[in-house]
Amino acid sequence: MLMLTILLTMRTSNSSVRLFAPFAIGSIFIAGITAFGSNTGGSFNPARSFAPALFARHWNDHWVYWLGPTLGSVVAAFLYKCIFKSAIEEGEELEEEDVMDKPNDEVAKSGEKGSKERRGEEKKL
Repeated sequence: MLMLTILLTMRTSNSSVRLFAPFAIGSIFIAGITAFGSNTGGSFNPARSFAPALFARHWNDHWVYWLGPTLGSVVAAFLYKCIFKSAIEEGEELEEEDVMDKPNDEVAKSGEKGSKERRGEEKKL
């Protein structure tokens, strides 16, 4: 879930989704630690799990700390590439077509309006 969240929020050209990315990624961390923290110690990083196992010389079921994140990341990348990426690209193409369908004067007016609003905000600051 963590890798899928990272891919879906960071690999998009939609700036509003990218602004939401840190909150989404942090929420997934909180949910994962809350759900599995008592069983795994809240470790999402195999390297972070290795040092305590090395010093404690406790290797029972340690393979899960390596296989789980690796396999989960591979599955998330596959899902993103096969399912989500094409849907995201289609949505972005539709947004571009909407802009292309507008006459040039409408696009210019909307750009002028946005820049005037931004100038007004700068003056207020």
